[in-house]
Amino acid sequence: MPIRFSIHPDRRLAFFRFEGEVDTSDCANVFEDYISAKGFSPDLVMLSDTSSLVSINSDYSSILSRLLELRKSLKVFQRPILSVIYARSDAIYGMARLLEQVQNPISNIKIIVCRDQSEALRLAGQPYTSMQALNDAIESGTN
Repeated sequence: MPIRFSIHPDRRLAFFRFEGEVDTSDCANVFEDYISAKGFSPDLVMLSDTSSLVSINSDYSSILSRLLELRKSLKVFQRPILSVIYARSDAIYGMARLLEQVQNPISNIKIIVCRDQSEALRLAGQPYTSMQALNDAIESGTN
């Protein structure tokens, strides 16, 4: 699967890791899996790590279409919540900003796109300076 997620209530975090190639449907499908997952809470900050993402096949029409299909699912977020996307490249940054512009007005999820890992982690409330450090802490079970 090109997108994996894990839920960490002790960190107030839902952590999404993107790898290889993804498209709009992959993103929408993992979002639906996330809100159906055991441990889901609409109060967790969402953090997306694109360090290993090679490319994203998406465009305005596919993003808008899938968001309209997800309207009911987006309503589980009754209060504003933050979704931070670390975008490592210009192409990924551009697609994440497009998602931000289309999605922010229609839901309580506020997307912020960052080019800097430490800024993304800080905004997500994590005390690390790299995604790898967060990954290592999660894998070792340390806070």
